[in-house]
Amino acid sequence: MKNYLAISACLLTSMWMLSACDKSDNTDTPPFIKETLPDGLAVLNEGNYAYKINGSLDYLDYQDDNMLRNVFSSVNGRSLGGTPNSAVLSSNGEIFIATTDENRIEIMDAFTMKSTGHINIRQPREFVVTESFVYVSSYTGKVYKIKDDTHVIVDSSEVVGANLEGIAVAKGHVYVCNSTNADYSYNSNVVMLDTELNKLKDINVVTNPTQLVSDGSRVYLVSQGNYYDVKAEVQQIDTKTDAVTTIGNATAIALGPNGLYMVNAPWGAVPTYTYMDFTTGISKKFIEGTEIFNPYTIGVDPLTSDVYISSLSEDPETHYSSYSMDGYLTRYKADGTFVKRYPCGVNPGTILFISHVAIFQE
Repeated sequence: MKNYLAISACLLTSMWMLSACDKSDNTDTPPFIKETLPDGLAVLNEGNYAYKINGSLDYLDYQDDNMLRNVFSSVNGRSLGGTPNSAVLSSNGEIFIATTDENRIEIMDAFTMKSTGHINIRQPREFVVTESFVYVSSYTGKVYKIKDDTHVIVDSSEVVGANLEGIAVAKGHVYVCNSTNADYSYNSNVVMLDTELNKLKDINVVTNPTQLVSDGSRVYLVSQGNYYDVKAEVQQIDTKTDAVTTIGNATAIALGPNGLYMVNAPWGAVPTYTYMDFTTGISKKFIEGTEIFNPYTIGVDPLTSDVYISSLSEDPETHYSSYSMDGYLTRYKADGTFVKRYPCGVNPGTILFISHVAIFQE
């Protein structure tokens, strides 16, 4: 089960000129105003490799409030393949998808979902995007750096770990989780590199780190523990001193505009949903979550502040979570008010928000 996500981002993915610019010397021409507007979100479903269920991509259109199913296969006439694990928006409006079991990164236009290319990388896992580059972790133990507009791998690190998972960039450094080893034993370190992918140091953290999120200055980490006597934990890495402090217990997190949302769903326990306010540092209950059977991942729209939590479905025969049935997505307002539930694919592991920049003339 994947209890983490790739960080969600709002990027400048397209532009419409709604008024023509007066090219005369008229000094009374009103100034232009840029406004970023939300369009929708994509849900990347991992599928189930053991049951030969390929992954898929669904799209929630905010305008008509409708979830469009299997949009990648519908547009491109083929499947994403086995275990699409993570997705990110590049700075030029393309979606990069790490399809782990296909040893491939799929690339598509964020608005048409039309394939624009692919990159062959062994077992890619998680992404982080900067202004011109996309960084990806891999089970090769390496981190790769891709030029977003040319789709060319411009650099890669040495082997800095084993099964590398979550990745983030902050203050000129790249952080990546060294999660597990090939023999399924756990590691307890986050590797810090520079942006040219030279290793700088290891940072000791709780066992089995899997997810990193950052707003450019803060870095938060989820470690899953050993699923026995070491519990899943959220920690903060100080970007100045590299000191690590404990925030609380959670199996998945997402950054909101002014705080951190935390979902804690350890095996066999009732999930909890909390929110930590950055201003006060105080954590409080966000929702009861009775609409969610088994939370899988969480994302917060940076423009609307709506919170989305995906869930596995209940198997009607066993009454346990099903890893082969379609899941669903729940939507909440920032105050925790439940809005709606949407269908999505098998094991919905990543939520990706899509927006555009409109230019108006006053």
